[in-house]
Amino acid sequence: MAVELYKRKNDEVLVWKAEDIAKLKHSYRIVGKLIGSHHKFPRQNQLMTRPMLLSPFETTLLLEKGFASLHEEDVSSETISSEQLAERQKVYTENFSRSLQEQVNTLCVSQQ
Repeated sequence: MAVELYKRKNDEVLVWKAEDIAKLKHSYRIVGKLIGSHHKFPRQNQLMTRPMLLSPFETTLLLEKGFASLHEEDVSSETISSEQLAERQKVYTENFSRSLQEQVNTLCVSQQ
């Protein structure tokens, strides 16, 4: 299964899923740069977490080799309805909760 890459409107490419980050590091030896802050310690820069920022070179290599798929961020300027906003908020909350649970699971496994 291909790693999912997400291109932002400023051309930065991010990797959000923990399993994708692990696959990049262990299988493809892609280092990237973790740019997220830990939810319990947001005002520090020693322990960084997801997402992972990829360089243009890393992104190009992964796409050319077929190891990744690129998803464009929707940057349309049109207004959205309240139903669409509610759906986006629901998806965001679900993804955020899943991300936090993955981090907790990773920490629990590493402490055993």
